[in-house]
Amino acid sequence: WLFGIGSAVLIAALWIIVLRRQVKRQTAKLSEANTELARFHKVAETSSELVAMATRDQKPLYLNAAGRRMLGIPLDEDVRGIDFTSIYTAETMARISSEGIAHAMAHGHWDAEVTLRHRDGSDIPVSFTGLVLRDENGQPMCLSCIARDISGRIELEQQLRDSLEHERDLNQMKGSFVNTISPKFRTPLGIILFASSMLQRFNERYSADQRITKLKSIDEAVDRMNELVEHSLSLGRAEVSAPKLEPVDVRTFVTRVADEVRSATLQRSPVKLELAEPLPRIQTDPMLLRTILSNLLDNAVKYSPAGEAVLLHVETRDEQLIITVRDHGPGLREEDMPKLFTSFYRGGNTSHISGTGLGLAIVKRCATALGGDVSARNANDGGAEFIVMLPPLPNSNLQSEI
Repeated sequence: WLFGIGSAVLIAALWIIVLRRQVKRQTAKLSEANTELARFHKVAETSSELVAMATRDQKPLYLNAAGRRMLGIPLDEDVRGIDFTSIYTAETMARISSEGIAHAMAHGHWDAEVTLRHRDGSDIPVSFTGLVLRDENGQPMCLSCIARDISGRIELEQQLRDSLEHERDLNQMKGSFVNTISPKFRTPLGIILFASSMLQRFNERYSADQRITKLKSIDEAVDRMNELVEHSLSLGRAEVSAPKLEPVDVRTFVTRVADEVRSATLQRSPVKLELAEPLPRIQTDPMLLRTILSNLLDNAVKYSPAGEAVLLHVETRDEQLIITVRDHGPGLREEDMPKLFTSFYRGGNTSHISGTGLGLAIVKRCATALGGDVSARNANDGGAEFIVMLPPLPNSNLQSEI
């Protein structure tokens, strides 16, 4: 009997020893796990990327400070009250459910570029890595993810794409420009070469009037080439130059340009000025504004019968500067209207009048560079009317100093 009691005590003592060792091992494992958790927490909290952890059914366990800032979640908000599914867009949630979790279960991770949802409703594009954390027996314990905001990269990529597209457009435009303008230079060059050659070879046979006629044709061809060069340069400046703003008094500026056009066209047609009150003193690019005015007035004088006055009306309306130029020419055909401001395009009813087909394209690009636009219509009393509308410009003062 005593032997039986002694055996039972011995067995109990052995069990106690075994249990103590197991408790010790479990305590050591728990301590090690706590140490690993502390290390993980320290690394995660110093990370600049979102780090989150959830149960297999996506109940939240942890979200680091960077993740809270990215998603607009307060640092003191209890993570257990956060619905992790609300931080994903519908498309992202569908991808995670259909492929993300299954891929991570099979391979340990899932990498993708997805979109998260900020508390304010805005979207955040991220580089996303989903992970499955397993126990020592290889069984899935929980889900984790790391996400990095890639908004800046996507914006830069878009800028690069836009730059490349703009570069392609410029190259196409340059090629088209060269192909289109080359024949226009060849024609006046041919006239010059032919007329000068004839003068050199047969000068003594020509009468004084015939020589004057040949020289006049050379002058006209040179003038046409000069116009092409000037318009080409103006088109290039309007295309690539950013506006250089400086103070301009509109009344004084418009009056001066009108006088210059009168002189340049040898007073062929009077320029009637209608300058409404008040006219502003504004910050604008005088070169672009001068180009707009001079091209429209040159065209108006060119297409109007000699002696017929052309109208230049300038006013401010709804804080916009509105410039109207009206001529007494053949007017605008309906079929020409869509292409009127296209480079090298000329209306079918103006072929008898020399021109480059660049003037209105230059006006359009200059107006666009100043943030405005230009339109055209037929005037009620015949001829064409061109309206340039320029929006409020920086530091505009709607009181003229004159």
